[in-house]
Amino acid sequence: MLTAGAGYANMDVQAKYDARDPLAVKRLVALGAVLRPFSEEILEVHLRASNEVKCRKVLSNPDCKKIRESQLAIRNDEKLLLQIENTATKPL
Repeated sequence: MLTAGAGYANMDVQAKYDARDPLAVKRLVALGAVLRPFSEEILEVHLRASNEVKCRKVLSNPDCKKIRESQLAIRNDEKLLLQIENTATKPL
């Protein structure tokens, strides 16, 4: 019961965040905030550091390894869908 309750709470909080986030960004932009992407260099450094930390966790904890393998499988399956969606949303 505890596991089910924790899972529900996690999904509920994430759903609320996902629903409110676009509205919050719109309010910030309306108040004058300028949105800019991070540079490729910053994104690459972040990705390398993040992967390094995850690799250390995977090596030291079998549960982390199982979770990480599941995450990577899902991410790899989603890559094709994201490419299709990105292509479909580009202006003609």
